[in-house]
Formats: sequence, structure tokens, C-alpha cells
Amino acid sequence: MQIETPPSEKPYEKPEGERRGIVIVNTGDGKGKSTAPSAWRCAPMAAARR
Repeated sequence: MQIETPPSEKPYEKPEGERRGIVIVNTGDGKGKSTAPSAWRCAPMAAARR
């Protein structure tokens, strides 16, 4: 088995200028308000694995 070195170049350029965040407020009756933040935390990790 041959080991390959990972690519050293980034596939995209880092954007310049103002960066904005996002604020999401989960409200209402019913379930899912506690689960939603954990899904938001896991999404970037899942995207990085692709």
C-alpha cells in the first residue's frame, strides 16, 4: 500500500472584508429546541469529513 501526502494547497481563497455571524433563536411549543443546537454544532464537522 502506498501512502499519499495530503494536498498542501487550499481549494478556495479566503474571503476578505467584513464577516458576519448568524443568530438563530428556536422558540415555540413542542420538541426539538434542545436538539437543534447540537445539530448545528455537528454540521461543520460532518462537512469537513467530506
